[in-house]
Amino acid sequence: MLRVLQRSMNFAGLPRTCDPVGLYPAHISCFRWDSVMDMSDASLLNLKSAIYQDKVYSALNQLRDRTYTRDSLHLTLSELRVFSQNGEDGVLFDLINLLGIEVGYFVEVGTGDGWSCNCRILAESLGWPGVFVEADSEDYSALSERYSQTSRVHTLNSYVTPENFSELLTNSLVPKDFDVLSLDVDGQDFHIWEEMSSTFQPKIVIIEVNSALSSSLKVVEKRGISSSNSLTETWGASISAICALAESKGYTALHVEQAGANLFAVRNDVFTTISGRVRGVLDRSANFSLLGKNHSRQVLFSGGESPNREQVSLD
Repeated sequence: MLRVLQRSMNFAGLPRTCDPVGLYPAHISCFRWDSVMDMSDASLLNLKSAIYQDKVYSALNQLRDRTYTRDSLHLTLSELRVFSQNGEDGVLFDLINLLGIEVGYFVEVGTGDGWSCNCRILAESLGWPGVFVEADSEDYSALSERYSQTSRVHTLNSYVTPENFSELLTNSLVPKDFDVLSLDVDGQDFHIWEEMSSTFQPKIVIIEVNSALSSSLKVVEKRGISSSNSLTETWGASISAICALAESKGYTALHVEQAGANLFAVRNDVFTTISGRVRGVLDRSANFSLLGKNHSRQVLFSGGESPNREQVSLD
């Protein structure tokens, strides 16, 4: 249990030793690991929960205090994690504020259990309606329970493919001009967005990229590969490939957050209203958890050798 607590504190960005400058709440700013050795499992879980809540509310307070008086907003400096895996929450928050979207509609595909995802901040903190989609049955069970008491947020247990995505949006009564689309399906993201009907025109798209692939190559994994296949180093699409797809669909690719996992693109007609006020970084290397590693299971979890996913060049 102590190891679980340590991982939780690290996840929240908390120090293992004293915090001499007072960055964290008083009850955790000078944490002593030996003080928890005799705590019960229930007490440790309560402490873990308190640490996590402090991290969430602290991040929300930072968002509250943001202003947009600068001539140019750099999206790397916008990055902040409330619920997202990396800094996506802060980037998304700034983009919707710059675009003047007060209450919008979201669709997120590949939500997991809802604990750490791109649109949780929209659903829970900002009160947006929307749809979460998850294929894994165990993750979906936790996800559906999380939102079981609100009719504002819908959850779907579905395996999304390029062939069925547009029908899923139609059947879910998603507005044609909805606001945020997040795609994170570990590989086929490029093909799903490519095949999405032009009937649906989200203002902001957040899409997973494989920043371990050379930025000079427009390559994607072959269409039809199952997400159950091992996540080898050739999974998904390169940043250049996603940028080219964005352009072909009438979007401006703006920013890849520092971990190199997700790219933000904004629809051209709405981007014109902020084009002189925002800039980002598209040339990224793989930097999973900001540790300089790529995102393959083989690298991250010593998953052994697996045949690389077959790729297609767009050049």
